[in-house]
Amino acid sequence: TVTAVRMVKTSRMDLDAVSKVLRSNVQLAQDMAMTHAAVYGFTSLNATSYQIFSGAAGTPARNPLTGGNFNVSIAPIQFVGVVPSISFATTGKPTLAADAVIQLSDGVNSIRVRVARTTGYVSFE
Repeated sequence: TVTAVRMVKTSRMDLDAVSKVLRSNVQLAQDMAMTHAAVYGFTSLNATSYQIFSGAAGTPARNPLTGGNFNVSIAPIQFVGVVPSISFATTGKPTLAADAVIQLSDGVNSIRVRVARTTGYVSFE
C-alpha cells in the first residue's frame, strides 16, 4: 500500500517543541565549550537544519546521546531570514557583537530565539 501525502500541517506545538530543543542545544554547546575547554557553537546548515559544531562551523560536534554528528533537522519548521552562527569561548561567553536572534516559522506562526551577547542566556520572544 502506498500513501501519498499532499501537505503536512504543523501545529503551534511543533514550533514550540523545535524552539525548546534549539534552546537546549545552544545551551549544551555553551556547556560543552566550558567543560571541554574548546570552542563549540551553533550554525545553520540550510533552511531546515542546523549543526552544533566543535572548533569551527562545518565540523560537527559529537552528539552525546547518539555518538554521531550533531546535525539536527527541524523540518517542516524553517529558519526565517539570516541565521547567525554563534561560537562559545571556553569561558562560556559567546563571541557576538550583539544579541543573536534566530527566527523559526511553521508558515503561519513564528518564534524568535534570542542569545544574549554578554552571557549566552537563551530566551524566547
